[in-house]
Amino acid sequence: VVSTQSTGAKVMVKSIFIFALLISIAFARYSPSELLNYFRSIQGKGIISGEFIERGPLTPIENIYSQTGKWLGLIGGDYWWFGSGSFKADYGQFNQIAKDYWANGGLITLCLSMANPTTGGGLNDLSKLNAGDILNPGTSTNTNFMSMIDSVADGLSDLQNSGVTVIFRPFHESNGNWFWWGTTFLSSSQFQAMWQFVYNHFTHNRGLNNLVWLYSANAGLSYFPLNNYPGNNYVDMIGLDVYTNNPADAAGDFRTIESYGKVLCLAEFGPGSPNAGNTSFQEPTLIQQAKYSLPQAVFFQQWWDQNSGGPGWGMAETQNVKAALDNPYTINRGQFSLNSNNNGESQLGKTNLVQNRLK
Repeated sequence: VVSTQSTGAKVMVKSIFIFALLISIAFARYSPSELLNYFRSIQGKGIISGEFIERGPLTPIENIYSQTGKWLGLIGGDYWWFGSGSFKADYGQFNQIAKDYWANGGLITLCLSMANPTTGGGLNDLSKLNAGDILNPGTSTNTNFMSMIDSVADGLSDLQNSGVTVIFRPFHESNGNWFWWGTTFLSSSQFQAMWQFVYNHFTHNRGLNNLVWLYSANAGLSYFPLNNYPGNNYVDMIGLDVYTNNPADAAGDFRTIESYGKVLCLAEFGPGSPNAGNTSFQEPTLIQQAKYSLPQAVFFQQWWDQNSGGPGWGMAETQNVKAALDNPYTINRGQFSLNSNNNGESQLGKTNLVQNRLK
């Protein structure tokens, strides 16, 4: 004879088990290739919204939600504060934010403001770089470089263990001359060798398989096509960093990079100029011009609100953000699903009843 009390306990245990199973299904990890397939499916049909928050906190994104009722489709982060001279990634704070945002249906991008491996200055320290020593074991430059990339791999491994796929954007704007990995010190072949080394080290030595590799160049420069492009075998996506009041200004550069056959995006967008944001910028302008002039772009990552006391570039600074996020062309968090079914087939872009019920 089973008592009513023991039967109730068994029912409760069974319910907890089923609920845990539903959560594990709803937030199952899917492969980078599935994400890329989803991106291809929305080209010309919509653009995913996003904004950069560096290492956090999530407050700017939460403020956007409170004002518009929309969660952005993706958030972007960094393992360094801009200008940091540390030779070790500090990933704990952003990783926790990323895990939570991913679990609630958002996408994650990551860039790296790594210190100059020769001087220990910030990413924009152009006083000196022993470029030939970056991949030369036994040199202090190589030791510092390896310390940084291995600590990055530790952070990415932590995200992989939590089922998070990362749109990974190292060495951004390498066609410019303002970061140590740019054209001031590195030849095209040296940059390509560095990128390819990191790709192989992360993939084969560190076992990372949760990365979508995004190569992003600065738009509007005279040195297109991309002479230091690492090669199609080492890149999944190509993006442009665009700072202007008229995003359509980048249409010509988008046509150039389209020839590489990769998924494209607005890796960074800032209204105004690289020096200061434009507080009168109408956010719907971005969506309209993306739709009609940059239909290849599958997401935009708006740059953040911080700018050393000056106007930043984020959505806290611009106008009519709600209208932009309400635009049918805009894809926000909650408008795409992030799981695979039991057969491993991608369910991206399809309604997921389990996930919806758990919200």
